[in-house]
Amino acid sequence: MKIKPIISVLELGLIICSISLALLLIWLAPESNEYRVAIILALITMTLSITIVYYHKKLKKKDDDQISHDHFLIQILCHDIANPLNNIQLANYLIEEQSETLALSDKQKADLLYLINQIEKGSVIIDSIIKNVRKIESLENGKMKLTLMRLNIEDEITKSREAFAEILKNKDIKLNFNCNLSHQSFFMGDPNGFGPNILNNIISNAIKFSHKGSSIDITATEEENEIHLEIRDHGIGMSKDMLNQLFLEGEQTTRQGTQGEKGTGFGMPLVKTCVNYHNAKISVESNVIDLFPKEHGTTFHLYLKKAS
Repeated sequence: MKIKPIISVLELGLIICSISLALLLIWLAPESNEYRVAIILALITMTLSITIVYYHKKLKKKDDDQISHDHFLIQILCHDIANPLNNIQLANYLIEEQSETLALSDKQKADLLYLINQIEKGSVIIDSIIKNVRKIESLENGKMKLTLMRLNIEDEITKSREAFAEILKNKDIKLNFNCNLSHQSFFMGDPNGFGPNILNNIISNAIKFSHKGSSIDITATEEENEIHLEIRDHGIGMSKDMLNQLFLEGEQTTRQGTQGEKGTGFGMPLVKTCVNYHNAKISVESNVIDLFPKEHGTTFHLYLKKAS
């Protein structure tokens, strides 16, 4: 497993989150021992990020005989990062709670809330990276097993629609589903793998890169022994270079959404890994908005095995 993007994105998130928290704590109460403890935790996290860079430079020089050891090391790093991250999130929560009792000017309050928000955003990104890396690792080393069973495509779409209801509402995006299946709406999928790891990641990307007031159109059709699920957005689209690297673990493809939403770059590699374990197929086509101002957007094609 290539781990280059883990380092670049994770290192940046850790450093931004740690420095922001340290500066915030120093600014709030330089004489407080409790805050000094939190500062130390933040600095420990920064140290961990530097340690990751060191190990990454060593890992990329190893050959295939060391793959199992590399998986083990990645698991350790994820675990060691998760612990101080939890402490940072807790400290940030406590600061936000206590900030309401502080005598601050309007500008100070605005600055404080901005720093708290930046720490929260950084923490969410790092937490998402850790979870996705753990899922990919668990699938590849056999610890996580996908159990394929009969799933109803309409039920899965409904679950995803409910999961993204608030985000869709905030961006005023309509999620349309057109089911063109005659009577067979069942396919073979894992209940804990298809929705959370495949469908939700694709819909999340569609929302992220769609403009306010847009729509996402999902269509289900039958093709011999497969159900063809088409997920189309009318967003900013992707370049050919980005399309070619979209599912590669060793390439950096993350970018901001239309409202500044940030990603991790690990959602699509996880989608591809789970699709393979479903014995399914996936393809993508996209028109970038700069070149196709009228017909821009991205379409994902999923080909799922029909259930007998």
